[in-house]
Amino acid sequence: MGYTLLELAEVIEVLREKGIDGVIIGSTVLAVTIGAKELEDDVDLFVTSFSPTIEEQKIRDVAKELGWDLGRTGIDTLSIIARKGDKEIVIELYENIYDFYVPSHVINNARRVRISGRRLKLIRIEDYILLKARRGSEFDLEDLRVMRSMISSRELRIDEGYLKKSLLNFPEEDRSLIISRLRSVNFKISV
Repeated sequence: MGYTLLELAEVIEVLREKGIDGVIIGSTVLAVTIGAKELEDDVDLFVTSFSPTIEEQKIRDVAKELGWDLGRTGIDTLSIIARKGDKEIVIELYENIYDFYVPSHVINNARRVRISGRRLKLIRIEDYILLKARRGSEFDLEDLRVMRSMISSRELRIDEGYLKKSLLNFPEEDRSLIISRLRSVNFKISV
C-alpha cells in the first residue's frame, strides 16, 4: 500500500524532532521531482545528524519510543519501519560506509521542499542521475533509460549546466565512468 508525500513529510518531521535528520537520496527524489501523488518505494535517507552505524542504539531507542519496527538495509545499516495509520513507510538510513559513497557536494546542494508546512530535504535530480550512473548496475542503467525518456518527453526537466558542474565535483577517477554510462543510455554529456 502506498503513502502520500504529506505522510512521508510527517514521518521525516517526527524523525527530525527525535534527532534523526538527513537528506533523501533515492528514488523518492524522482517521484517528488515529477510530482507523484502517491509513493511506494522505501525512502533512502542519508543521515546528517550522526553516524547511524556508530550510534545504532539511538535509532533503536527512537523506534521503540514511537512504537515503530526496525529492519536492515542492503549494506547492513538500520532502517525504520514507520507507521501512519494502516500504512508503513520504510526509511532506510545511510551514511558513507564501505563502498556506499555520496559526495559532500551532493548533500550540501540538496534542495528543500515544503509540504503543508513540513520540510523535506532531497538531493537534486541531476545528482540522483549522476549517482545512478556512478553505481551503474543493470537496474540503475534501466532507471537512467527511463529518466532519459522522461526528459525527451518533457515529463522531467533537468539543469544540464548544474549536471556538468556537479559531475566535475565527483572524484576524477569516477568521472569518465559516469560519462561513459550516461552516454550508453543516450544522455548527451560533454565536459
